[in-house]
Amino acid sequence: MFLSHFKEEAGSDARYLSDLIKRKTGCAAYLDSNDLVDLRTLFNEGVHKSDVLVILATKGVLTRPWCLLEMWEAALNEIPIVLFPVVGGNWTLDDARTLLSDLMGQMQGRNQWCMPEVMAHVGAQGVTDVREVEDVLLAHIGLVSSLERPGRPASMDLDQRLCAHLKQDVADLSSWLPAYNAVVEQRLSVISWQSWGSDNQIIASVQTLVDECALALGRAQPEWTDTTWELGNQQGEENKGLGKGLLGCLCRQGQAPSDAGGRLLIICAQHECGGSARLLQRQLADELQCEVVIGSNDIDMWRGEVEAATRGVVLLQTQSVLRNAVRLLQLFEAVRQRHPLVCVNVVGGGYDFAQVKPLLLSLSNELPPGEMTTLRAELTAHGNGVGQLGSSISDAVPNAISVFFNPAASDVVMEAAIKDILDKLERGAELLQSGSIAMTVFHTTPAANTRILRPALTIP
Repeated sequence: MFLSHFKEEAGSDARYLSDLIKRKTGCAAYLDSNDLVDLRTLFNEGVHKSDVLVILATKGVLTRPWCLLEMWEAALNEIPIVLFPVVGGNWTLDDARTLLSDLMGQMQGRNQWCMPEVMAHVGAQGVTDVREVEDVLLAHIGLVSSLERPGRPASMDLDQRLCAHLKQDVADLSSWLPAYNAVVEQRLSVISWQSWGSDNQIIASVQTLVDECALALGRAQPEWTDTTWELGNQQGEENKGLGKGLLGCLCRQGQAPSDAGGRLLIICAQHECGGSARLLQRQLADELQCEVVIGSNDIDMWRGEVEAATRGVVLLQTQSVLRNAVRLLQLFEAVRQRHPLVCVNVVGGGYDFAQVKPLLLSLSNELPPGEMTTLRAELTAHGNGVGQLGSSISDAVPNAISVFFNPAASDVVMEAAIKDILDKLERGAELLQSGSIAMTVFHTTPAANTRILRPALTIP
């Protein structure tokens, strides 16, 4: 399986999927950031040796020249293409049709450098008419039931060239195109990738993808069993907790998730960095040999998740991560319970360091009314106030030195980021234990009878 994707939009999703597919099926999923050594070998060592090409469909993927050429080479080599829409990636079927129906015109406003690269490649194969490229992509991906469109009227010459590329009989084109388009549209109604879904949803998405790839290849769909979990749980213990049965296939072979090693909690805005969160979850679980939980937005679960986070808390810094009541409560409680806190800035996530402290010190004006209602209710129930929370988090988070995490980076850079996170978790725990990062005594204000918690840095 070859994963075609736009790194800026789906780099972390592709990396996580590549690893998960391999663990779940035992089959390799080609990922250029892992497997590509020289760009000149992308096609003959990557696409051409793959059974199926999967497009992680995001808004910009069809504007990238190398992604289009991966699809072109798949078409010429009779390699099926399966669209895998990324939820929240802003890809739509209509936009894909519009773009691929007028590559020269559409690319002027989307990526003016794309088509010169594409035409140079196909030109070396004897193709000079961009409509030929459009026809091949539209037909092989299965986006249209007819090739006629503005600028491309009915043409036997173009039909014959298309069929020569796809190794189809021109006489069958009028029936084959609509039939294949119907298959693709049906597939798109059942298949998608939502990186911030539950563990059950994640596994179901991968199983559905593999099933659809098997259908595209004309093979029987696999029969799924939870074999990886069974390897790590020979006692046959009943699966309990948040996705525990499925977490077995997110861990190393033979490693079952266990509470014995404690837990690490990841706090994040899943709709902004779900792929990065899942990727970090798996890699940190491997390194720490403990369960790594992605925090939920359930108002009834946040306190228990923090209490169980004995290995620490990782905050993924993106644009809106601090604009949610549950996430703020989790951070406040983590600081109060003196859990090690590591801030991880997701590159491209829109986190504004300069605005964090002003936001936290004026939450009543910054948060939506519904979030403020939830925040006040939870804090009041435990004898705290919004001001205490804002002051506590504004001391802890802005003072933490962030680890920068780029999901599109090379393996070496990725491994370095993971090591930095582990080092900061360890060092943070040491500083908290030694009192270098100390908490002042709670102060009570007579007027409100509230306790104010102020973290302070003590220089030994």
